[in-house]
Amino acid sequence: MNDYYPGTNWEHDDRGWDRAALAIVLESARELNSTDIAVVHRGRLVADARWQPGPVAAAEVVESLPDGRVRQDIASAQKSVSSVLAAIAVGRGLLDINSPVSAHLGKGWAGPKAPPSEERITVRHLLTMTSGLADDMSFVAEPGTRWDYNLGPAYHTVKRVLAAAAGSSIDELTASWLTGPLGMDASGWVRRTWREGTPELLRPSFQYPDGEPIEGFVTTAQDLARFGLAVLRGCMWNGTALGADPNYAAAMVRPSQPFNPAYGYLWWLNGQNRYLAPKNETVFEGSFFPNAPGDTFGALGAMDRMCVVIPSLDLVITRSGGLAQERSAAGSAFVRSLVASVCAAHPLRRLP
Repeated sequence: MNDYYPGTNWEHDDRGWDRAALAIVLESARELNSTDIAVVHRGRLVADARWQPGPVAAAEVVESLPDGRVRQDIASAQKSVSSVLAAIAVGRGLLDINSPVSAHLGKGWAGPKAPPSEERITVRHLLTMTSGLADDMSFVAEPGTRWDYNLGPAYHTVKRVLAAAAGSSIDELTASWLTGPLGMDASGWVRRTWREGTPELLRPSFQYPDGEPIEGFVTTAQDLARFGLAVLRGCMWNGTALGADPNYAAAMVRPSQPFNPAYGYLWWLNGQNRYLAPKNETVFEGSFFPNAPGDTFGALGAMDRMCVVIPSLDLVITRSGGLAQERSAAGSAFVRSLVASVCAAHPLRRLP
């Protein structure tokens, strides 16, 4: 694996790539409401496409930057950012993921609907989507007995745990531990506000049980590629470790529980023989990314926002924009097709 890292500006290098195939991929992405696509191979940009937001994507843009980049809330792809922050907290000796959430936040952290199981819910349960809490924080199951993808405060409570463990705000620790070292100059947390057209399904992700607004991670496709590259390199940047616990860093991209083997610690995983999709109890047979190498893993969010990492190809693919198709879910047909098409244009043409 190449150990090159970008400085303030990225280097471009598409030697060996099927440029015609890549051009088709980018044009298709543009037509399907993408605003930014970044493809990074061996630490250098193969593709860095930016388009003016169309009507579908424009409503989701937080800020258009002078260089054409677009800052957007990456929806549930932020979960993987939180997972890496947890890895660093563990590495710094600030957090034990087997500890109860109440040890960090006190009794009643789950709000007025808190079930009797609240005191048994650990940080690991939040990281693996096995807390047993519904999106409104009511009781669904005993902790650790089922996998249920959380759109509400249960996952977001991870950020409150991190802030309590570090003794600083999520904004401060993210800037110090992650976005600052990686040069992610357009990234940070923004309190979410409900806007016209926001899907009703996402309403729980806008407010904690105590009424405080929930934070959305705002970034660009290029900044998100820096994040993906750091994770690809073992939570390293320019030869310096970010401080992530190595055992956690390895475990976060491996199956974390028996119910959905395609889910680690807030990362989606390829290479398993079955998977569950968000808010769908159907068990799907086969790999999550069927036309990509088995070691592929990804940070995936609504509106088809994504950061996909493929270690065996030394490859990172990110995408920002609006909803590409009629429905969006983790591993949507668009996301799978985009990943497969970029892999097919790769110099190694290395497919399963």
